[in-house]
Amino acid sequence: MSKHTPGPWTIEADPEKAGLHPLHDNRYIASERGWVCALRDQPAQAADARLIAAAPDLLHALKWAAEYVSLYTGDGAGWTGVQQGRDRDRFIDDNGFCPERLRAFIETVIVNAEEGE
Repeated sequence: MSKHTPGPWTIEADPEKAGLHPLHDNRYIASERGWVCALRDQPAQAADARLIAAAPDLLHALKWAAEYVSLYTGDGAGWTGVQQGRDRDRFIDDNGFCPERLRAFIETVIVNAEEGE
């Protein structure tokens, strides 16, 4: 199984039809490597585009949450450090792992996925 295209992902307009119709303004999901996917014309297109574009951050937040939960579940997993390499300072402060930072990040990602930035 191959890895997904790295984020961040953004919502892009159809370059040939932008502004002509609202559905053309949420046509593609893009990354630094190019387009990730194209969306079909349908009423929920903008909402779907926000959710799809948020996917890399949602996955990242879930990995951090799983790491955090493993510390407190008694499953023996403990802090594996799996997520320490990527933006470690986002969730770690001088006292160690900061669940409030993770909660705030997850809340922001959810808002972006549901309502846009």
